[in-house]
Amino acid sequence: MKRINQLTAERLIDFSAGNKELKPLATQQLEGTVALYNRLADNRVAYLADEVGMGKTYIALGVAVLMRRFNPSLRVLYLLPKNNVRDKWVKDYKSFIEYNYQPRDLLVKGLGNQPVAPYLACSGLPELIQAVATSSSRDYFICTSAFSFALGNTVDELRKALNQFAQLLPQYEDVAMTLRSELCEGLSGAAFSTLKAKVKAAWATALNNILPRFDLVVVDEAHNLKKGRDTSDRNQSLAMLLGSDSEETNRVDRLLLLSATPLDRQLNHLRNQLDLFGMSCQAALPPGNEYSTEEAQVA
Repeated sequence: MKRINQLTAERLIDFSAGNKELKPLATQQLEGTVALYNRLADNRVAYLADEVGMGKTYIALGVAVLMRRFNPSLRVLYLLPKNNVRDKWVKDYKSFIEYNYQPRDLLVKGLGNQPVAPYLACSGLPELIQAVATSSSRDYFICTSAFSFALGNTVDELRKALNQFAQLLPQYEDVAMTLRSELCEGLSGAAFSTLKAKVKAAWATALNNILPRFDLVVVDEAHNLKKGRDTSDRNQSLAMLLGSDSEETNRVDRLLLLSATPLDRQLNHLRNQLDLFGMSCQAALPPGNEYSTEEAQVA
């Protein structure tokens, strides 16, 4: 991934969509898009920390379509906080390509001004796994809540979860059977918690093996992850599925985080968000750790 200049981006994207009144904001958004793109080219990770109303969604989409312009096979995972936000991102994605991306190049914009790359709004992990397994899409929109494994708090509920594991991923049936053999009536306390953690890890390992490496992962409202890996099932699952510290099992090539409030008085909040995806905090910070408009609000 090579750096680009402002002139190159201007030939491809018009954030104003021809509306002269929007030109001042559009210029700022384009500058931000180029800065983020180049930071991702240099460091693989960037943070867009801008206030509400500045168009973080469109800036992030600008980065994604520029990356696709120079890499048509780009695979993007969008992690969104809620279903309604996910649906809005899909709507904005289509609108951005129709009105803001300029060339009809059949690389990004195709017939009818529609996206060339297949995309899918996933209702949950099974749908995402099915999609990546069949290579039916290259852009995936999914809620972070989908990464919470509902294993239950009783032996029967855990047994049902293991049955579902074996049904969805039959290639791991032996693993499920081994874990089922450890279930017994009356299992509780620390022993139950230990087995539950083993089931969760088995799920995560299996799914990690299936998932491809995403060229770009975009995380909206990333501050929701600020408390780190061990504070929720969702965060643990995201870390195990995507953000392994091992290069072999890490599924994130480049990471773009978005938030109007990236941290709350503690720089460690920022470090926790990056750590979930196996990224370095230092790589995301510009010199001086400043939040600068000139640096596209990259934290």
